[in-house]
Amino acid sequence: MTDPEIGERIRVLRERAGISQAELGRRLGWARQTVSQVEAGERPVRWREQEAIARALETGVRELVA
Repeated sequence: MTDPEIGERIRVLRERAGISQAELGRRLGWARQTVSQVEAGERPVRWREQEAIARALETGVRELVA
């Protein structure tokens, strides 16, 4: 799965969870702009970051990359 595809999945899951980019960033210790870059596919997401994002969105890593 490409970075833009993962970013789109993160956006969809975040919106489904009803949280803002700022709130997801707060949960991850990231700036809102970093979340925006990830969702746009402009910033790659490392494996450990995928795990943290999945926890913040209360889902599994498979949900992010499937």
